[in-house]
Amino acid sequence: MRFLRLHHWLLVIGLLLAAGSAQADPALLAAINAERRQAGLGLLLADAALEAAALAHATDLTRCGQLSHRGCNGSELPDRLRQAGYFYGFAAENIALGTEDAASTLAAWLQSPSHRANLLRPEPTEAGIGRAELDGRSLWVLVLGKRY
Repeated sequence: MRFLRLHHWLLVIGLLLAAGSAQADPALLAAINAERRQAGLGLLLADAALEAAALAHATDLTRCGQLSHRGCNGSELPDRLRQAGYFYGFAAENIALGTEDAASTLAAWLQSPSHRANLLRPEPTEAGIGRAELDGRSLWVLVLGKRY
């Protein structure tokens, strides 16, 4: 069952990437890991289920035209992770709108105390990143996690 759920989300990612409506951003994960390394923290590994959740949330937010941790249908991060088949012991989410690239997105998050705290927490071991366009501006979603 878990394989089918993950397979479903991987198919969704493929369709989103093919349509050009959302994409992952490995440069942002590399920049986050550089910051974590400098802080003496473990590096984050890319995770397909977290990426699926991040891409789906980024796409969803562009559909309803808002920047929120709550999805257009009222979903919260735990709902989206459960839907993606990611069973976690720790999870957090950062979002941003209007930053142009990985470096400016990371800089904005580092300037925000709550976003910075998420980036520099020792608990997460995995991450997924999604980016979509909202009114011509980049909308970024980072989901951090650690499985049970």
